[in-house]
Amino acid sequence: MAQAMYHQELSRQLADWLPPVLKNAGSILPLTDAFCLFNRARGSELISPEDLLLACQLWEKLSIQLHFRTFESGVKVIQSHDLSDDEV
Repeated sequence: MAQAMYHQELSRQLADWLPPVLKNAGSILPLTDAFCLFNRARGSELISPEDLLLACQLWEKLSIQLHFRTFESGVKVIQSHDLSDDEV
């Protein structure tokens, strides 16, 4: 239960932190880049890749206006809600 609450809170923190980062990155960011940038911003309170993945997968359930996508190639990205598939 505590782990689920941790991932929900992490999901909300990411949702607050990501919009300006996505804007500078062209509204789409590979998950690996987001992992590095987020951990750099946090300093000593690092998260694991698994924690980031689980937090991103909660966005739809929590009605957060960010999209986590996996392309056919297997590349996982974070995408701004205003970026359409045609633009990608």
